[in-house]
Amino acid sequence: MFQPLLDAFMDSTQIEEVSSKPPLNIAVANWWTGNETEAEEFKYFILYPILSQHYEITLHANPNKPTDIVFSNPLGATRNILSYPNTKRIFYTSENQVPDFNLFDYAIGFDELEFKERYLRMPLYYAQLHRCAELTNDTTSPYKLKPNSPYSQTKPTHHFKTNHPHLCSVVNGDIDPLKREFASFVASNSQAPVRNAFYDALSSVGAIAGGGG
Repeated sequence: MFQPLLDAFMDSTQIEEVSSKPPLNIAVANWWTGNETEAEEFKYFILYPILSQHYEITLHANPNKPTDIVFSNPLGATRNILSYPNTKRIFYTSENQVPDFNLFDYAIGFDELEFKERYLRMPLYYAQLHRCAELTNDTTSPYKLKPNSPYSQTKPTHHFKTNHPHLCSVVNGDIDPLKREFASFVASNSQAPVRNAFYDALSSVGAIAGGGG
């Protein structure tokens, strides 16, 4: 069932080809960091492969460098974005926070907001499909990428089946997907009374495999 959804997602990420790509200087003023710098971490964000089809992108985190647009999220030092006073500021979040349009020119989020061209709603699942598409670029994956997709332009990996054996077995029809446990529930924030109440109600129906704190 996932392949049609994956196909639709890949179609949505493609934009009109251009004969030459104009430069686009993107700054990141406050972004998630893992093992990379903020600028490098931005490359894993869903908009990067989409914009890369149309622009030659230069990423940085330096207010003194030429900047066309600057991205920020609400975690941490959000007001670092004020270091870019003459640049269009774009807010993005995957958290339960509403953008401050006094601070940002544009925003991307999952709230049902209407603010004309200043707001783009992007459901959380859309960003997750981006990660799924990246994982699917693998020689052992049961799912297939379209040849002209941005996700099929990089060298594929070879460990999808090793990392996701159960999923591969379901897709290939080796096991019955309906023969499984009742539910799983993973959360890392215990200060959510509505969610906790839902967990309690659901656990009264059947045993839940849970994790998190």
